[in-house]
Amino acid sequence: MNSRDLILRNNGKITTNATGTANGGNIEINNTGNLVVFEDSKISANAEKGNGGEVNITARGIFSYPDSITATSEAGPQFNGIVQLNTPDIDPTRGLFELLETIPDAAQQIAQNVCTKGFGSSFTVVGRGGLPTDPNKILSSDNVRVDLVKPVPSTVSSTSATQKQPSQKPPVKEIIPARGWIYNEKGEVLLVGYDPTKTGVQRQQPAPSSNCAAR
Repeated sequence: MNSRDLILRNNGKITTNATGTANGGNIEINNTGNLVVFEDSKISANAEKGNGGEVNITARGIFSYPDSITATSEAGPQFNGIVQLNTPDIDPTRGLFELLETIPDAAQQIAQNVCTKGFGSSFTVVGRGGLPTDPNKILSSDNVRVDLVKPVPSTVSSTSATQKQPSQKPPVKEIIPARGWIYNEKGEVLLVGYDPTKTGVQRQQPAPSSNCAAR
C-alpha cells in the first residue's frame, strides 16, 4: 500500500488475519507521510494456531496506540510475527538541554540592592503617558502625562564666562502651635498662638519699633 497520509479512525481496519492453522498474511505500507491509527482502529496480521504475519511500515510520522499495530499468534509468543516501523532519522535530543541537578534559589538571582550588587541597571519611562500612583490600579486621568520632547541644542558660547549666582532661600517662618481660640468681629472662631485667658505663659510680643531716639 502506498499513500501520502493514511488515517484510520472510527474502528477502521487493515488486516491479514488467518484462522485455523494458517499463517497470518503480510502488510507493507511504503512512503507514507503520516500514519494515524486512532479510535479502536487496527492494523493486524494475527493468526490463531499458525504463525503471525509481518507488518512493515515506512512513514514520516506514526501516531498510534501500542496495541493498534500487531502480528500475534494465539499459539504462543514464539509464533508471533514481526512488526517493523520505519521512520526518518530524527534526533529526538535535538533542541533539548540538560537540566541542573540542583534547583537554583530564586532569591539569589535577584539583586537586593542594584546600587551595590550591579551596574548598568536602569528604569526608563518612554513614550506618551505616565505611571499610576498605585501599581495595582490602572492609569487614571489625574496622572501626569509626559510627551516626547527633542533635546534643545545649547546656544551658549564656549568662550562665555559662567557666573555662579548665590542661592537665595526664602525665609522660613516659625510654626507656632495654637494655644486657644477667640471670636473675631465677624463671629468666626480663630485659633491663636497665645493663651486668651491670660492665666498661662504668654507669647512674647515683639518690641514696638520707634524712629525716635531715646532721651
